[in-house]
Amino acid sequence: MPKPKKNPEGTEPSESHVSYANLIVEKVGEELALLLGRNWSDIEDMLREKQEITINAKIDISDRKAQPGEVASKDSRIKTTISFSKKYSDSCEVPIPDPNQTEMPLE
Repeated sequence: MPKPKKNPEGTEPSESHVSYANLIVEKVGEELALLLGRNWSDIEDMLREKQEITINAKIDISDRKAQPGEVASKDSRIKTTISFSKKYSDSCEVPIPDPNQTEMPLE
């Protein structure tokens, strides 16, 4: 995925920056929903016990292309991790879709 060129300080982000950022936000939102859902029973138990909980989210983004013969996990990725106590942590990872490639219908 081509990186959008950096905007000079104080200027509005370009359409490609906004589009790329929205793509990342959408994927991170999906991953956070998955992780929270997968861990909700533990989170809910802690909420009942403490009535308050802090949930931390960490997002790692890599922008590289897999070389021929390499596995897809070497490609551009978003890895989302949540942690909500010393004992619990969970993460998931998805490829970043290429906005320049049209989706092919599955037949």
